Amino acid sequence: MKSEIRKWAGDEFRNWLLIAVIGLALGYQHILRAIDEASHPATWMRATVEIEGNTSPPDLRYGVCAFRAIDGVWTAVLYDAEGRRIDSRKGAGRYTSPDKCDPAELWSWHDFFTGYRPDPPAEPDEPYRVCLTYRMSLASGATADSVRFCSRVYRP
Repeated sequence: MKSEIRKWAGDEFRNWLLIAVIGLALGYQHILRAIDEASHPATWMRATVEIEGNTSPPDLRYGVCAFRAIDGVWTAVLYDAEGRRIDSRKGAGRYTSPDKCDPAELWSWHDFFTGYRPDPPAEPDEPYRVCLTYRMSLASGATADSVRFCSRVYRP
């Protein structure tokens, strides 16, 4: 009788263990996504942008640090000195090397704003700044919007 109870208990344990392993295997992606969604998006990346030069339009110095492997869409927006939106452009971005900081590089106005549209916005005549945001997506399927990364106000 004791051996039958032990066999039944052993089978029962093995069955529950098998159910737990299958449950984890099926839920693994959901668990990773929940963890990623619980982390703050500000920890996923950081960017810098500054307007430089005496040319018209000026060049932009842009750098990015990706702390996770990220795919997404960037939005570059021109704001006047009071914060009113002037114009914007969007494009696709892929940052595949986590914990990688690209040194800030100088970009021409045209190259910086070229994304989904081939025509860059015209440089404003009044003081303005450039801000970047990112709609980010991780391999787990988690998505988030970045904080806004802005240059100082530039006076043309």
